[in-house]
Amino acid sequence: MTEEDAKTNAYTMSTEQAASVAKSARNEPDPLGSIPPSLLAAEHIIAYVEKTGLVSPFDASEAGGRLKKASYEGRIGAKAFTFKDSTLEPVEFKDGILKIAANSIVFVDCDLEFRLPPYIALRFNLQIKHVHRGLLLGTGPIVDPGYWGKLCIPLHNLTNEDYFLCENEGIIWVDFTKTTLPSDHIKSKGKDPSTTNTWDIQKFILKASNENGNGKLVPIQSSIGIAVDNVRNESREAKRISEGAETKVNRIAFWGVIVSGISIIGVAIGIYTLEVNHFSFYTSQTGLYQNYINNSVGNINEEIRRLSDSVDQRLNENSERAKVIPSQFDEIRELKRTFTELKAENEALAKEVLALKSLISERNPGQK
Repeated sequence: MTEEDAKTNAYTMSTEQAASVAKSARNEPDPLGSIPPSLLAAEHIIAYVEKTGLVSPFDASEAGGRLKKASYEGRIGAKAFTFKDSTLEPVEFKDGILKIAANSIVFVDCDLEFRLPPYIALRFNLQIKHVHRGLLLGTGPIVDPGYWGKLCIPLHNLTNEDYFLCENEGIIWVDFTKTTLPSDHIKSKGKDPSTTNTWDIQKFILKASNENGNGKLVPIQSSIGIAVDNVRNESREAKRISEGAETKVNRIAFWGVIVSGISIIGVAIGIYTLEVNHFSFYTSQTGLYQNYINNSVGNINEEIRRLSDSVDQRLNENSERAKVIPSQFDEIRELKRTFTELKAENEALAKEVLALKSLISERNPGQK
């Protein structure tokens, strides 16, 4: 690559070319030792691709649109997987479009292959447009120097709507950092990154899900989707129970109305019977009182007549005797006084009888 090519970002490298270059440079010291340890700029990314084949396929042309000032675009690869019912299943592209279901996690591979020399690390992050649309990328903070393989990218759709990605659509931005390893060293201290199953993301996912401490497969699924499904199922069950309860309540209410109606009728009949009994008792007592009063009045009148006759008889007798026995006048006067008192009492009693008859008539108009 000429200096002019680097300036115009016109350099390209295929995956096959990058693999060959990386194999040749793998055990060699840094060929660009003059570049200081730092985040690589676009020009230095191009230079290291040419010398080490660190990323491919590589296209630095403006038409390709993949190289930025300090990062390189990674696009969706050909494979995608998700867990369904504890089973890892492939997600197919339909008409060149990948669907990420609402509240789900889909693992996709990147179209890039990486062959990092021992002095260059990389980081990658989700493109901001996808972040703003509710997509989340789960990544580690760094990919260590010396890593060879592909990237497995877990995409978490946090929204309640399905998310669609076009084939070969840009998904991540990758940046490269040169470490402080001296340029004449071909191996650094520290543990080398694993390169087992790094070219096949399906094996990588299964390896990760099995290494949970007890050797059992742990499906890597979104708890949000499971929670939503549980809520929906519980909602359906609650609705079913509610509808059943409503039916029972309606039945209970129906029979309750009938029982209440019967109870009301029974109470009404009881009240009516009580009133009839009360009226009959009142009527019978009124008749007894009236008979008693009539008999009492008749007895009183009879006694008055008897006394009146007796008085008249005595007066007549006394009148005859008065001619002979003047001393009996006092007795006659006493008898008259007694007669007068009895007559007054009789009149008072008659008034009381009339008043009692009037009261009975007012309380019981039907009785005469």
